[in-house]
Amino acid sequence: MKLSMIKTYVYSIFLLCSTGVVKAQDNLVVKEISTLFEENATLTKLNFPNSTQRFYQNTLQQVWTKASDHANKTLEAMSLLSGVCQFGLYQNDYQSDTVFNFKVVVGKPHSQTPTLQSSITYFTTAPDWRVPRSIFEKEFLPKAIKNNNYFNDNHYAVYNLAGQYVETNVANLQEIRKNPAAYYVKQSSGCDNALGVVVFRFANAFDIYLHDTPEQRLFNEDKRALSHGCVRVQHAEQLAGLLLKQDGAKDKNREMTNAISSLQKKDFKLNKPISIKIIYLTCLIKDGLPVNYEDVYQLDQELEKIGFTMLKIKINELTRTV
Repeated sequence: MKLSMIKTYVYSIFLLCSTGVVKAQDNLVVKEISTLFEENATLTKLNFPNSTQRFYQNTLQQVWTKASDHANKTLEAMSLLSGVCQFGLYQNDYQSDTVFNFKVVVGKPHSQTPTLQSSITYFTTAPDWRVPRSIFEKEFLPKAIKNNNYFNDNHYAVYNLAGQYVETNVANLQEIRKNPAAYYVKQSSGCDNALGVVVFRFANAFDIYLHDTPEQRLFNEDKRALSHGCVRVQHAEQLAGLLLKQDGAKDKNREMTNAISSLQKKDFKLNKPISIKIIYLTCLIKDGLPVNYEDVYQLDQELEKIGFTMLKIKINELTRTV
């Protein structure tokens, strides 16, 4: 088999896997790829261009973690897919075959947004924010020690574990610094609230969520790895309206907009939870060609170490079924 043919076959299997086309009955492609492995001790000797290697590495994530929403079309009417490296959120409405795109801000390299799969069960308008302990201790408290008006100026309130309000004067701040675990901080609803006017909740082990932000200027940036790990979404109110419409509760849209404009905290529970996936892919197929994205968290090297071994194992598995 000529080298050019080998590369063509390998690229084909990448493309087919990424789009969910390869199945056990695709015996011709699978057997050809299996033969390729038998004739070549390792694919790394083929000297693939970087774009092809990156596409392959990302195909692994799509195939083995099922990040692609291909299989979900028969299971649900709508899903949300957030791509870290694309700085985007994509709402797929399978009934109308429509995709809505939203810009997002994701976590910084030292506070990465994790990959996950969950379901949005409700969203809240005009939310208050209980500040994560790490942010309280590492960021807010040092600022408040330097400026004891910091919490008040930014609409934060400090409470002890009994839920009692603690005045942030100099003496109390010194006590808080000695044992910060005995206190917590909440930010009240308002135009300056870090969660913006709406937050979308879904169960996960990382305590992250999808939310609006008062810092709308950040969506004008090309590189938007700027958060503490949560995903900030542009046009959050529009997204909330789309979720209500899909949930058969379009009549609640006015109630939702009124709650936002009046800064009224209100939960809107969804009768049908909406699937949400957060994926990390530095290469996608657009118009039949691979498109590369910045490796924001420098994760591709780890994939490369295990990549070709995993592909060989997977092809062998497919071969045994045909």
